Amino acid sequence: MREVRIKAVVRNPVEKSDGTPQPFIALEDIEGGTGRLLVGERSLKAADDSVRHRSGDVLFSKLRPYLAKSYSPAASGTATSELLVLRPGPELDSRFLFYVTLSSPWLDWANTTSYGTKMPRTSWEALGEYRQALPALTVQRRIADFLDVETARIDRLLSLRSQQIRAITELLRVRAAQATGRVRLHAGVESDRSSRAPLRRSVHSVRTGTTPAGLKDRDSVGSHGKIPWYTPAAIDGMMSIGDAEKFVALSVAEEVPIFSAGSVLVTGIGESLGKVGFLNHDATGNQQLTALEPNQNTDGRFLAWQLWAAQEDIRSWAQYSRVRIINNDVLKSFPIYLPSKNVQVSARVELDSRLNAINRLRGVIDRFSHRMYEKRLALITAAVTGQIDVTTARGVDL
Repeated sequence: MREVRIKAVVRNPVEKSDGTPQPFIALEDIEGGTGRLLVGERSLKAADDSVRHRSGDVLFSKLRPYLAKSYSPAASGTATSELLVLRPGPELDSRFLFYVTLSSPWLDWANTTSYGTKMPRTSWEALGEYRQALPALTVQRRIADFLDVETARIDRLLSLRSQQIRAITELLRVRAAQATGRVRLHAGVESDRSSRAPLRRSVHSVRTGTTPAGLKDRDSVGSHGKIPWYTPAAIDGMMSIGDAEKFVALSVAEEVPIFSAGSVLVTGIGESLGKVGFLNHDATGNQQLTALEPNQNTDGRFLAWQLWAAQEDIRSWAQYSRVRIINNDVLKSFPIYLPSKNVQVSARVELDSRLNAINRLRGVIDRFSHRMYEKRLALITAAVTGQIDVTTARGVDL
């Protein structure tokens, strides 16, 4: 088995698009570490700065290569210029090259040769110097066949775990609709008429965020001198809010709407319209986020649970223009079920308890998924570097 510099068996053609609409691949369309496309159907895009590719090429992200974004397209199209087009020569099997770009040595080399701090990127000139042991073409294909089977086995396990979480989440949404009165509201139960109310009756204030000038990165201001600034991306599917990437300095905080701790966040515009989160600290956000500050007769978590269960109802209230939007006046008229405070608290306690149990399960599944990704990386690395004989390594123990 001889060792070659990858540039000896791979070309990097840079063929710009002619500007006609073609199937397009963006960086965010590729799942890191797996080589899977996250979109069901590639969008059509006309962009002069995109690069052409064809079936048999391998696309590898030169931007933030530690994310391990590599993809082997089955058809011709275009892609962001942040993806390097790697075209194997006659001595190199395309699928073998794809797995090489997902192996530890390749990723280590890509990261080592990166430049820049906030947005590190590597280059073809650097990657072309990578040295790879090159078995015979028949052996390359045998390795690729083996990895196709074994990585598919890992993918099935991960898919089953994802389906489990989705099923449990939907059951929780059904229970939330029952516990917060959404079901009774839809059924029009006569005895519950006094508990029906427009959203405005449950809140003290409704504030929509903005995007101020001078947003700071996490390390740009002192730990006690900043307020987190959120976008809808920070809200997960279970009302929790993740770490903020941007902050507003306290010195200019009076220029932005402050969302008080205990507020319910609702996404009021865009594809994530109706997404709901609950704030346990003061914060602010962009213009896609609206903060509902509950009044003294409303339990904030109860309101959050009810709106979370009513996401599709909220989306159906949206006005259509170029983008989906629900303005504050419409949102304040949205019908909710508002029983006595003690009933609200009782429902919230039950639902929070169920959520805690689900989060524990999610933690177990996340750890399992992490181990599976590590297994995948180790398996690919061992196969493409010749550490295992794939002719005898059938059904590798996972």
